[in-house]
Amino acid sequence: MLIFKKIIVLSILMMILYFIVEYKSNPIEINKSILVKKSHYNQEFNESITKDKPKVEVGSSPQLLYNSFSNMKKNNFLNVCSDVNDMPKNLQLSEKQNMAINFILETCDLAYQEQSVLSDEKKKIQQKELENQKSNALVYSSTKYSLKLLKKAKDDIKSSDEFSDLKYNALKYLLKNDSNLVSQITFKLGSKDKTLIYNYADTINDLYWCNYGNTSKCERNSIFMLTLCISFNEYCEMNFYDYLNIRYTSNQVYEFQNIVNILRNILSQ
Repeated sequence: MLIFKKIIVLSILMMILYFIVEYKSNPIEINKSILVKKSHYNQEFNESITKDKPKVEVGSSPQLLYNSFSNMKKNNFLNVCSDVNDMPKNLQLSEKQNMAINFILETCDLAYQEQSVLSDEKKKIQQKELENQKSNALVYSSTKYSLKLLKKAKDDIKSSDEFSDLKYNALKYLLKNDSNLVSQITFKLGSKDKTLIYNYADTINDLYWCNYGNTSKCERNSIFMLTLCISFNEYCEMNFYDYLNIRYTSNQVYEFQNIVNILRNILSQ
């Protein structure tokens, strides 16, 4: 019965597709020619992910979390609230997992409060904005190669300096479909193996925006990390960088960061 209940809660959490990215764990070949000496790894990697970037807010509150949401995420977050509220109440979870659930529910209270004071007209406008943003985001849900989509993705990436869900999905599409972009990256890596980028496009995309756009996703009290904690106790109280270092080897993480740095230079041109 306990196993069945855990299956139920895991199924619920995995349905929160907007916040949780599905990660692949295929083995990869590391191109050792681009890696620094092992003794310098930790120092150089830590410097590379913190230089000129906002620090991860480890003491965030439900209010700070809710304030970080775009209008689209605020609307989608109500679905998260519904799913968490519907979880079985007698699950045997750790103290940290229960704290994660309570943190989400406190944030839900803020969402409900905001919704309760909105006028009907404002709700209609908000709903229309949500539908438009969803429509744009779904454009990249296809994994099929398309010249039209490639051009749109490149335009969307450069549309503004602000992070958006549209830009997040556009870059992921490019990493999975733009062979020219992937060739540029692998050339700078000193490798001809494109499968590293294709297989780990989701992780690379998350790390890119964690560094250069959606820094709120990096925090240990982000929706992404909180839901991971509820599903897997070992990920509780970790930020996104901690999660990477647990899930992958140090050489893999360093290679991901190399790719992100190269990608940043290419997209900045």
